[in-house]
Amino acid sequence: MKAPGISDQLLVDLLVKKDRSAFTFLQDTYSPSLHGPLIELLRDKDIAADVLQKAFIAAYFTISDRKRRGQKLYTWMLNIALRHAIETVSVIEKWPTASQLQTASGGINALLNRMDAGPREVIRLIYDRGYSKAKAASRLKLPIYRIDELLQTGLQELQQYLNAYQWK
Repeated sequence: MKAPGISDQLLVDLLVKKDRSAFTFLQDTYSPSLHGPLIELLRDKDIAADVLQKAFIAAYFTISDRKRRGQKLYTWMLNIALRHAIETVSVIEKWPTASQLQTASGGINALLNRMDAGPREVIRLIYDRGYSKAKAASRLKLPIYRIDELLQTGLQELQQYLNAYQWK
């Protein structure tokens, strides 16, 4: 893709000088043609828009390097955008899936059910019902320091379970 009415070299020269109107022109000219491939790759318009914005920011800070590579400006921009998209996909793929979270949730509930009554009740009051420590202490008729101890014990057990859980 060629920018209408201005040569790539002139645009690059202006961009290297950090000319704001040149960057606005670059975004206005190349955004539509870069956004489409990103949407296809990422399958989400909002994520694609974020990646595109990151690509333009990266271009702003690395435009002077572009001269040495000899690529067309559009090709260079597309490569930056695709690199950011690939990084985004790799991050997204490391997140647990809904089914993995559901399986882990079942394991957490099973662990809570096997846990001693004190830590289990404190965790359920605070995390399931949204109680403050003070309200949980009042409800269970325990001092707050004991609520802290029970909560710490329960959370340590849950942490051990989550650390051992295989997110594959």
